[in-house]
Amino acid sequence: MASGHVEPYKNRKNHFRITVELGKDPKTKKRKRLKRSFKGTKRAANAELRKLLDEVEKGFHFEPADYTLSEYLEKWLAAHSVDESTRENYKIVIDKQIVPELGSLPLTEVMPMHVQEYLEKKKKNLSGRYVRYHYMILHSAFEQAVLWKMRTTSPMEGVTVPKAQEKEQNVLKPEEVKEYTKKIEGDPLFPLIYTALWTGMRRSELLGLRWQDVDLKAKVIRVVQALHIVDKEYVFGDVKSEKSKRSIPISNSLTILLQKLKDSQGEKKYKEQDLVFCNKDGTPLSPSTVTHRYRKITTAAGYPEIRLHDMRHTHATLLLKQGVHPKVVQERLGHASITTTMNIYSHVLPNIQEEAVLKLEDIIDEKAENEEGKNNNTK
Repeated sequence: MASGHVEPYKNRKNHFRITVELGKDPKTKKRKRLKRSFKGTKRAANAELRKLLDEVEKGFHFEPADYTLSEYLEKWLAAHSVDESTRENYKIVIDKQIVPELGSLPLTEVMPMHVQEYLEKKKKNLSGRYVRYHYMILHSAFEQAVLWKMRTTSPMEGVTVPKAQEKEQNVLKPEEVKEYTKKIEGDPLFPLIYTALWTGMRRSELLGLRWQDVDLKAKVIRVVQALHIVDKEYVFGDVKSEKSKRSIPISNSLTILLQKLKDSQGEKKYKEQDLVFCNKDGTPLSPSTVTHRYRKITTAAGYPEIRLHDMRHTHATLLLKQGVHPKVVQERLGHASITTTMNIYSHVLPNIQEEAVLKLEDIIDEKAENEEGKNNNTK
């Protein structure tokens, strides 16, 4: 018969460790234990212990104590429902950041203080948004662990997202856009960069763009797929979210540029993929090669601080400063909600407010002067 006990954590009120003895492992001859962290009263903890003992006796039990956080995150990510690009981004954060710091901890013994210390450490070198990205991954993973009954509670319940100073966005000013594009217009990558600037499309969306999704007569680009790298293989899949599937009206200048690019490619159709931006043989461009080439020509043009993704920020910032409604900007960028757009570009909005007040002041002052002039003329 299985046995177990409940013991409180030191210096943590209403937090208990539940341990169930599972006997000896027939292979290793070592004692096996099922451990759970529990938040609540001691009576509730004992009730949870009785429930676990009952599950063990009936043969319905999971042994999460056998999992380290690293092992659990691997299984969670494989089962997590996200697009391939997001999955790859999660994997990078997990493998390069989370696992080296927390991966060896048993899943059931990860406490809020472990995660809090981890996030506090990361905020010293990472942007606030990226630290919150780490938080979001861990929050989602532990939430699933609770649903899978591998933990009774999530350690994220006791974690505060650290405040971190946001890195200032680098964007091109209107006069710099003209100068910059003039300097790089002879480079083979120019059409892709110009499209990024005029549409705000993500790199993965640009590299997945097909001619069949470009209507040059209607001057519209339909964003329906993106290029991802999965296990070092190119994969064409869904864009980031349903909202990312969108139609973007384009300018005359971009329409002309894309028409010239299409004409230069001739009737080859570049194999089955029909890519707009590709190698000479029609195969997909390597995302890392594109970024490397972009940095080289942009640095040579005198703008080393402007990243390829900053073309997207430049697009949004210029629109907002021209008084375009944030809802329109959200739709062009493919953000999931207008809240996302407002949060990312909140630093632009105060300046817009100031300009609006000045315009209103000019209107009121001008009207007041006209009224005063009429009154003087009638005297």
